[in-house]
Amino acid sequence: MKKFTLHKLKTRAPKIPEYSCPVIDEIIADLSTDPNMTAKKFTNVKRKLNRLRKQNTQLRSSGVYWYEIVKKILEKPAKKKYNQ
Repeated sequence: MKKFTLHKLKTRAPKIPEYSCPVIDEIIADLSTDPNMTAKKFTNVKRKLNRLRKQNTQLRSSGVYWYEIVKKILEKPAKKKYNQ
C-alpha cells in the first residue's frame, strides 16, 4: 500500500485562491455609482454577488474541514496487528 504524508498531499494540491470578498465589495461599489445601472438591475446583481460570496465561503470552509480530517487520519499512529 502506498504511504501518503500530509506534506506530499499538500504539494500536489491546487493553490487556494485569495479571498474574493474584497473583489465582490469593489464590484458592488463600482456598480452602485454606475449611472446606467437601474435600481432593479443593481439589486439583482448585488443579490447574485452576495450569493457567490456565500458559496465561496462555504467552499473554503469545506476545504478546511476536509484538510483537518485528513490531517487527523494521517497523524494517527498505525495500529499494529499482533499474532498471538
